[in-house]
Amino acid sequence: MSKTSFAFSAVSVSVTAAQQQGSSELGCPNATADVRRTETLEEPQTTGWYEAPHRAVYIIDVGGCGKRTSYLVACSDLTKPASCTVGSVQEPAHD
Repeated sequence: MSKTSFAFSAVSVSVTAAQQQGSSELGCPNATADVRRTETLEEPQTTGWYEAPHRAVYIIDVGGCGKRTSYLVACSDLTKPASCTVGSVQEPAHD
């Protein structure tokens, strides 16, 4: 597995998770999601053998019904099927 293959393969699962969360929180069943950032998390290399990445994180923007929010979605293929956890992104305050 290449460094980016898990991150690429989990995009649809992460988008679905963020879109469902956003749709519920925004009260907008037609909310749409766009991936803003994707990052593969490298596994610790402790045995001398290369361990392919099993985790990826995404920042996904969800919007609809005149509202918008962002989520940090962390996915792992260490469980079968792959699972994702959704959390809110705190944007920096602007003065």
